[in-house]
Amino acid sequence: MRFYALVTFGSLFYLMMCSCNPVLAQDANTPSVKDKDGSQQSLIRFTDFVEQYQLNIEELESKEGAYGQGLSQELLALGTFYQQNDKHTEAIKSFKRSLHLKRINEGLYTKGQIPIVERLINSFAEKQQWRSVDNRFRYLNWLYQRNFSKDDLENYPIKMQIANWHLKSFSLNRLEEPSIDLLNGYIAYNQATNLLIKAYGAKDIRLIPSLRGSLLVNYLLATTKIRQESLEVRSDGEITRNISAVMSKVTHLKNKSLKRGISLINQEIEVYLAQPTIDYNLVTDTKLKMADWYLMYGKRDSAMQHYQKAYHYLAKHTQDLQLIEQTFDQPVVLPNFENMDTGTSLVSGTSKPDDDVNYVHASLDITRYGTAKNVKIVDSNLTSTATRSRVLRSLRKAKYRPKIAGGNMIATVQMQLHVFP
Repeated sequence: MRFYALVTFGSLFYLMMCSCNPVLAQDANTPSVKDKDGSQQSLIRFTDFVEQYQLNIEELESKEGAYGQGLSQELLALGTFYQQNDKHTEAIKSFKRSLHLKRINEGLYTKGQIPIVERLINSFAEKQQWRSVDNRFRYLNWLYQRNFSKDDLENYPIKMQIANWHLKSFSLNRLEEPSIDLLNGYIAYNQATNLLIKAYGAKDIRLIPSLRGSLLVNYLLATTKIRQESLEVRSDGEITRNISAVMSKVTHLKNKSLKRGISLINQEIEVYLAQPTIDYNLVTDTKLKMADWYLMYGKRDSAMQHYQKAYHYLAKHTQDLQLIEQTFDQPVVLPNFENMDTGTSLVSGTSKPDDDVNYVHASLDITRYGTAKNVKIVDSNLTSTATRSRVLRSLRKAKYRPKIAGGNMIATVQMQLHVFP
């Protein structure tokens, strides 16, 4: 199924930045005058706040000069205000000047630049200026390298931010060879995981985001075609040598992806089982993820065994028959990762997507082995016959977690899906 979308950036990216960096979380103290109705009162309040910030800046300039010590912080506050009110062009201008003054007053390597660069990244992302996002991430990584040792836990936020950025960059298809983004993301997630293991041990619950990120990028590495033949090669062969080394690593990871995925899922299960209070639903979901993993790799017998194990595990640890039914009653389109949207949803009742959303309403039978039969289009607002055909092909080729009842996999007839190509 190729309609998936990575959900590790956008608005989620800013929330992730806040959770990794307490300085950014303090933005809640910055006034915001967003108003859904765009009222005149809201506009007046916005203008008043901007004028106050600008007056503060002018006052500081008159006292301290154009490079005064306090100007950077005031410009950062103004940029943050612009940012929270969706004025990203103005925010970027303020952040750039704030960063310039911070370097002048505190030195080229000062850690004080970090929150400014992070805010710059967020506004560049909102403007979809992806090259600038990439450049600022490189600079941010350099700052961390200058200020912290390789094994310092302080590096965890930047490793996660970089890993998520490479997933976003991959989804944008920015590079001539997209697998380079996946390789960089793979490395960054592993580095983040190792930092946490060294600090807190291999069973700490804080490992879950980086383990899940590693699993997703591992799957994408395994399923993405290498396009290295499209790259331009310099006369001295330098690019050829560099790309050859990268592609060698990518090929190695592709070959090891099945075992690597099994290891990552087992790690996630071990983390859940090591907690003071075990969440049996989470453990069951992860056991189902293991079964899905085998099925996606064509290991049908192993997948069926793990589906049975997941069912019996939850049945052993709960008397809630409704929960068991909800967990196993419906087929699931694969892959089914927490940080990926497959671009599909089950049709409930007479539900229909909004008129401005392109969709295909499909009907299909799912065998007990997770394959599709009798795939048909029930309804669609697509005008492109080619896209409709592509949806049908994808549905036929996709893998599906089968319905499970009493520990047995059973076929499902006429499952209804909305597909959003």
